[in-house]
Amino acid sequence: MVFLILSIISTSAWAGASSGFSSLIAPAVNLFLLIAFLIYKTKKPLSEYFSNQAQTIAQTLDRANLKAKEAQVLLENQERKLSNISNEIKEINSKTEQDLKVFENTYQAEINGKISKLKSDAIFKMDSHKKQIANELNTKIINQIISRTKNKIAGSDEIRKKATASVMKGLN
Repeated sequence: MVFLILSIISTSAWAGASSGFSSLIAPAVNLFLLIAFLIYKTKKPLSEYFSNQAQTIAQTLDRANLKAKEAQVLLENQERKLSNISNEIKEINSKTEQDLKVFENTYQAEINGKISKLKSDAIFKMDSHKKQIANELNTKIINQIISRTKNKIAGSDEIRKKATASVMKGLN
């Protein structure tokens, strides 16, 4: 309200002043009062607004700096990995070759073990088969000898008498 009254009083129409330098004093006072009033009323909200904005910007910058540092660390890690990629490839190839040699040696040992077992099994089977055939031959030979002997004994009376006497002696 005071502002309205002062603005009415300070106008050139109320004062009834004529044109010239003195006619500019009232509008200048009016402008000065308006600016002073605006500064007075907007100082605290503008100050709070700008301090909040400054805090927000500071927090954003801190986050941006933190993200930049994280990105830098990730970039360095990736660059280190890329620079060591040839070494890693060589290491992987070396490990693969070692694993392959171990596998080949193990496989060769298994194969040699199986071959020697198969050889010993084959030798055992052959020996067993030889013994079986020898026993069958011995049985056939003995049966043949017995059958020939029976035929000789049955064919000759003199041999039959001697055989019977021999058996009787063995029983007494």
